[in-house]
Amino acid sequence: MRLLWEPGGFQRNIAGVAACALLAAVSVCAQQEQAFRGVIADSTCATAAGHTPMLRPGETMAECTIECVKKGAKYVLFSSENGMVYQLDDQTKPRAFAARMVAVIGNLDSTTRTIRISDIIPALPPKVMHAKSVYLDCGACAGGLAKARQAALLEVQDWKRFDVVPDRRKADLIFQLSENRYLGDFDTGKGSVAVDATQMAVTDPATGEILWSDYVRSGYMLESRAAIALIDNFRVELQAQEGDLGPLLRRDKARVVKPPAQPGK
Repeated sequence: MRLLWEPGGFQRNIAGVAACALLAAVSVCAQQEQAFRGVIADSTCATAAGHTPMLRPGETMAECTIECVKKGAKYVLFSSENGMVYQLDDQTKPRAFAARMVAVIGNLDSTTRTIRISDIIPALPPKVMHAKSVYLDCGACAGGLAKARQAALLEVQDWKRFDVVPDRRKADLIFQLSENRYLGDFDTGKGSVAVDATQMAVTDPATGEILWSDYVRSGYMLESRAAIALIDNFRVELQAQEGDLGPLLRRDKARVVKPPAQPGK
């Protein structure tokens, strides 16, 4: 199944133009799911000028967006590529991604230019999209993290998207596994720490900037299973932005995920 890129998004080609012609009578082609790239903005600031005219001293763009919505504006998707503004049917999901570049997955009502949202994922930066090699890190690799790293290694090798290198200085990306949250340092090795989640942070080895992060609820001795799930989550989102929506649309919606951390936070 191939995806066709369009300004502001890409559309699934179910069976080509011929199939669309055959199914036009039941409007199936109009119901194709698409992924639209843009910034989650508010309807007041969704212009080429953006938030600049509205920002107060010390206020971030995300804070401006949320504040405008509180005052009656609506969350929208603004594509800077073509200046298009898409209305969003769900006004709850976008809040966690205010002022961030994302891909919104859903069906487009062309009459009202409203996207019926099925998912929102953060747009991956070029550093991730162009990466060819990774280094797997887990700090001291204490306890279950040692086995988690091995499980992650096998999963990455099976993917065949990245070369796993033994020297972090020669890697394009670092995959950092940790128990509980990764906050620029590892929670392990600091005495007795209760394990309730396994986290993976994809970071820039040159700057330490977090480019993607996610976690999976897991207890002690379940870190390996969690590591495999985290690699798969990252793989699904990267493949979606490379043009393959299928795995993303099939992904289990019940998995526990936190909103992605702001880069560098």
